[in-house]
Amino acid sequence: MLQEHNYDWALSIAYNAMLQAARALMYFKGYRASSSGGHYAVIQFVKTAFTKEFSEETLRYFDKLRHKRHMAVYEEADLLSAKEAAYAIEEAQRFLEKAKNLAGV
Repeated sequence: MLQEHNYDWALSIAYNAMLQAARALMYFKGYRASSSGGHYAVIQFVKTAFTKEFSEETLRYFDKLRHKRHMAVYEEADLLSAKEAAYAIEEAQRFLEKAKNLAGV
């Protein structure tokens, strides 16, 4: 499994899965993120438009992943642990499932 070989990459992929699902929810509601500050805008949209559907803890974690992914991709490699990568994958799976249900997929 990927998370056994490269924790930073596993977390980045988990974050990207959440980001793409959140973008799909934006499109589903008739919106799209601007290219400037796009990741942040997507998370803020989900926080605003789906406050009842996603817990505050889930949305805080989503934003935390955004920061960790940025650090792992642009600043310093090998920052993350196997436990962090595994948890990110689990959270992404839960987020995707909820996003699919909200969109009726």
